[in-house]
Amino acid sequence: MKYFIFIHIFCDISPLACSTFYFTLKNKMGLRKKFNLLLVICLALSFFVIYWCHKESVLLKTEMNLTHQAEIAFEITESIRTYNENEVRPLINNANSGFLPQTVGSYAATQVMKSVTKMVPSLHYKVAIDETEIDIYKPNIWQQNIIEQFKNDSTLPIINDKVADEEGRFLVYAKPILTNDKVVGTKIVRINEEDLYSAVDKNVFLFSGIVLGLLFAVFIFLNLVMNILVFKPLNALAEQSNKISQGQSKIEELEVSGQDEINQVAASFNRMQRSLKAAMGMLS
Repeated sequence: MKYFIFIHIFCDISPLACSTFYFTLKNKMGLRKKFNLLLVICLALSFFVIYWCHKESVLLKTEMNLTHQAEIAFEITESIRTYNENEVRPLINNANSGFLPQTVGSYAATQVMKSVTKMVPSLHYKVAIDETEIDIYKPNIWQQNIIEQFKNDSTLPIINDKVADEEGRFLVYAKPILTNDKVVGTKIVRINEEDLYSAVDKNVFLFSGIVLGLLFAVFIFLNLVMNILVFKPLNALAEQSNKISQGQSKIEELEVSGQDEINQVAASFNRMQRSLKAAMGMLS
């Protein structure tokens, strides 16, 4: 509802604001102020467009990178599970050591990823089993929801989604655990986004500072160019016109140094000045 109110107010105010701006721009500002105001508006719009496009691009690349990191982490855990099941477990079983949790691939992958998490705090690995009594495999609420999604669609190979809880936002990359074609749990790689998006904000902030500096340099450069090519010649022309209107006849002609429109106006003004002198000479 508040968005409709905002749009309604904007539609009511914008025509009045535009008309006021146009009147002020047309009647109450000198040429230099008009130029600078329009230049500032154009540069500000350019800055916001560049800022938005860059931020969206960085966010897209970051999300793609997060997914790639999750895929790599998942493949690492799968490799650990496979190695443990195919090579470690047979050796321990042959030694008649009885059942050890270290022989279970999921346990081995979980323990290894705990060590990885110490070096990469944003990365977590979890094996969540439905209706289990083993604490390390018990799912929390959002993990249980992922298990239910796999149960509801047994053909779903991967869930790659964003989730938020009391710890913040994170990316979830999950695959189902199947037993006799029945979903009994899920293997999840979780990557926290807060640190990464904080880095994105720093990147965008730095980029914005560089863009602002460049736009300010453009503003100064265009002002210098306009001052040399337009404002200075027009001021000289206005000063010359004022002197002639006051009856001063012994004044030097304007300097003409090119073929652009400003110099053409100056040349025409010089011709008019000579004609006035000649006419005044004939009258006297």
